[in-house]
Amino acid sequence: MNRIEASSDFYNMMTSCLITEENINYMNNKKEKNDFNIKKLLGKDILTQSQSIKFGIIFEKVIKEILLYNNIEILNITHTSEVIKGSKQIDICFKHNDIIYYFEIKMNLNVDSEKLKITDDKVNYIKSYISNLYPTNEIICGILTVWYEKEKGMKIKPKTQIFYMKEIFDIIGLSNTEEQYYNSLLEFGKSLN
Repeated sequence: MNRIEASSDFYNMMTSCLITEENINYMNNKKEKNDFNIKKLLGKDILTQSQSIKFGIIFEKVIKEILLYNNIEILNITHTSEVIKGSKQIDICFKHNDIIYYFEIKMNLNVDSEKLKITDDKVNYIKSYISNLYPTNEIICGILTVWYEKEKGMKIKPKTQIFYMKEIFDIIGLSNTEEQYYNSLLEFGKSLN
C-alpha cells in the first residue's frame, strides 16, 4: 500500500469516527432531554464555567440568608485535616430543634466518580468531626442539590444521602411551592447578560 492510499484510508476512518450525530450534538452543546444543570434552572442556553461556580457561591449565600431570616442558628465550622486535603469550609451547617444539619451543596449530581468519592468521603469525615463537637446532638448530613425535588429522569450517582430544597424548606418550616422556587431562579437568570 502506498502512502497516498494509507492516508486516504486513515482520513476516511478518522472522519467516520469524528463526524457522528452524537459528537456533533455534544460539541454543539445541545441539551439532552434529561439534562439537569444550572443552565436549565436559570433558563439560560449558555453559562460559562465561571458563571456556574459563581452561582454556586451565590446559592450558598442565599440559603444562609434564608436560614438567618427564619431565625435558624448557622454554625460556622471550618476544619483542617490531611484526610480531606487542607482547610475545608463547610457549605451549610445549622442547628434547628437541637438537630445539627450539615450539607455540601452540589449543582450537578451527574459528576465523575472521582469527584463523587471525594464528596462522599468529605461528608462522612465532616459528619464524624461535627459529632465530636456536638456529641449530644443528632447529626443529619448529606448533599444538598439545587433542585426542589427529585425529578423524573434525574440520574443520581452519589452514595451520600441527597437532600432537595423542598426538604430544607420543610425542616425550617418555610412554606412555598415548587413553582415559586423555580420562578425565582428563572427571574434571576433573566437578569443575567
